Amino acid sequence: MTRQRIEIVVAGGGRVAQMIHLPTLLAHRELVEVVGVADPVPAVRAELERRFGLEGRVFSTVEELLELRADALVCATPIPLHVEVVRAAIEAGLHVLCEKPLALTIGDHDELAAARDRALVVVQVGYNKRFDPSFRTLLELLPTDPSDVLLLAVDAIDPMHKPFVTHTPPRSDEVNEQVLELEANQLQAELGPGLSPEAYRAYRHGYLSSLVHDVNLVHGILGAIGHPLPASVIGGAFWAEGTAVSMTWELETGARAEARHIALPGVPSYEERLRLLCADRILELTYSSPFLLRHPASLVERRSNGDVGVLTTVHHTSFEDSFARQLLTFHAAVTEGAEVQNSIEASRLDVEALRAAHDHACALQGLVPLALRAP
Repeated sequence: MTRQRIEIVVAGGGRVAQMIHLPTLLAHRELVEVVGVADPVPAVRAELERRFGLEGRVFSTVEELLELRADALVCATPIPLHVEVVRAAIEAGLHVLCEKPLALTIGDHDELAAARDRALVVVQVGYNKRFDPSFRTLLELLPTDPSDVLLLAVDAIDPMHKPFVTHTPPRSDEVNEQVLELEANQLQAELGPGLSPEAYRAYRHGYLSSLVHDVNLVHGILGAIGHPLPASVIGGAFWAEGTAVSMTWELETGARAEARHIALPGVPSYEERLRLLCADRILELTYSSPFLLRHPASLVERRSNGDVGVLTTVHHTSFEDSFARQLLTFHAAVTEGAEVQNSIEASRLDVEALRAAHDHACALQGLVPLALRAP
């Protein structure tokens, strides 16, 4: 059966679009045709035309994109604009692939889910790390008994993009100021205006922008071993002025899952390591920067080999790019009715867990937890 080719528009022409989505879309011309890209900054629009050969297909507003009546939209705008763009696309009847997090608030997740159900369209959230071929192999190596999992830990050391994006054009200060104001309004409506700068930075950047990747990985593994979701979040902390965050889950078996994200701009090296300690095996998955295409994670398995020996296996799975696999699953959901991977409901689950961790972190520092704030 020949796969149906669909027309796609891209909202947002910044770093994520230029480094990730446009190269991926243009490399799959047999499946998708990019009929339009929108960005409000003239210099960015000129760069899109020059770099990607999009003359005549670059616009200044999302409204102009929607007038093209494409089949689907990729949302790569700044995060505070996600809800507005995704809502407009859904109401226009477009399927949507949106960068994570889909929304900064739980209520916006519910609103978008209701809009999706009315329009009968596909909405997928872009968690590319779940599509890494090594992650898929890790799922195949998991123990069948959940009680064999003793600890699941994820640690990310992040130079905050700089080594990987210095060759891309910066956003204008004017646009950044507008986005930051919108972001503050959204979070204050959700959380109240009383958060300290450190608590605000921890929630918006440490948890919702960074650790959100790792929460999604943890949820994927827990789902694969049959652990019910949501799992119980029992701890959270932030320090270093909100640039370092952590969280802890308690599993039904009494085991623990932990995740930490440390912003470390002083060392231009990215490392994200997931370790799964099980009764008879250790599984270790190491990711490279998400800004690097075709850099799959490495997967190492360690098992007993006699009384004192350890058998170490390095799994070379595939060099297929995770963003390409993400696009293929989105295309299959749109054209074949395949199951949606990383749905709105899955994104909501991630944000709920992150918010619970921040509640614990605030309580630890003597601040008023978000859940206890007046509506």
